[in-house]
Amino acid sequence: MTNKKHTPGCRLQRLPALLALTGLIDFLAVAGASPAWAAGLPDRDHDPVRENEVLGVTATQEIRYDSNIFKLSDGSSTALTSDAGQQYDFISTTSLRLGLNKEFGRHRLYLLAAPSVVRYARFNDLDYVGQDFLADWSGRVGTDGRYGLNYEHLKFATDPADQQVPTGNRVTRDQLGADLAIPTGAHWQAVTAWRADRSRNSSGTEQGGDNHGWAADGGIRFIPTSGNNIDLRYRHSHYDYPNVIPSVLADNTYTQNELELSGNVQLNEPSRLEGRISFVRREHENFAERDFSGWVGSLRYLWRPTTATSLATRIFRDLGAVSDSSASYAKSYGIGIQPVWKATSKIALGSMLEWRRRSYSGFALESRAPDRTTKVGVSARYAVTRNWLLGFNVSDERRRSSAAAQNYSDVISWLSAEWKM
Repeated sequence: MTNKKHTPGCRLQRLPALLALTGLIDFLAVAGASPAWAAGLPDRDHDPVRENEVLGVTATQEIRYDSNIFKLSDGSSTALTSDAGQQYDFISTTSLRLGLNKEFGRHRLYLLAAPSVVRYARFNDLDYVGQDFLADWSGRVGTDGRYGLNYEHLKFATDPADQQVPTGNRVTRDQLGADLAIPTGAHWQAVTAWRADRSRNSSGTEQGGDNHGWAADGGIRFIPTSGNNIDLRYRHSHYDYPNVIPSVLADNTYTQNELELSGNVQLNEPSRLEGRISFVRREHENFAERDFSGWVGSLRYLWRPTTATSLATRIFRDLGAVSDSSASYAKSYGIGIQPVWKATSKIALGSMLEWRRRSYSGFALESRAPDRTTKVGVSARYAVTRNWLLGFNVSDERRRSSAAAQNYSDVISWLSAEWKM
């Protein structure tokens, strides 16, 4: 089977947990590609605490159909089944999110507890109970300064398609972080952040992905009177993989340096531009053949011509490591489009299209052809009441390459019901 694993990112913003899973493919999207495959990970866009509320509770039930849960090409198989070709399943996810958001003068405490239960109808070995606990303490320093301290504990199952042997690997991750912004002038701030994290895999076949590391950055921020902001930061990170025997296919230690320019600009009332561009250099401790460097970045344009319609467009370029005999790193670029229409006060309709091309470079024992992935989808949401929300989504993802074993297609559809206090 084709493996598509990700190693930990060096971004210091709080991201959904992208845990290291070494194996055939160990791809790092340095520019922060969305881990949509990470089933069961908490969605921070659906915070249970509404604005100006102290306590929030959200309960969700989702039923999902996946036509190809292992993302197999025709004729391939996995250790869980002797049947060749695509394997479907129905997945039930029951989740509860409890949030506390409380101010204490100039300071704020935010707590989140989000357990989840995921059950597979056919492949029961993939069942798991997920956990997410977050504690965040933040506040003001002086007149305009800000600080933050946070700790997060997560437990989740990796996507079956991202495991060497899909037997329900559970990943446990602990992360500790801090950030600080201090005014240095009328429109300027000095900014810095630090993160340390540790990840552990439960499956013996995946424990090569166990890792611990840290990252720190510092720089300046420009905040004009318009409320926009532009950051220039230098970031350094270091990660160790204690269970990996160093080789040209997978080293056990790397350091990464990154210089990043990012910004958010409100062009006019309906239009907003968000972007980042970085130069990244990664160096491995034992095998320089695995080193790489280059430009990465993304640009997102959000247009809201009316209160009921919006269009988001994104272009991106990623660069990351690959633990594979065919390459030591991969380059990818693509574009995504996502229109949304709020048909009524209760109904919202959306769609998405994403196209990505990935090529493979660096040290290789054998060549690998570039691949192209296309994903299209539609969605609908219906607000039954202020507290009840129903959702429907369907997507079709296809990857094509001149190497037939790299091809796959996957249709996913799901229904969800959400209750929010």
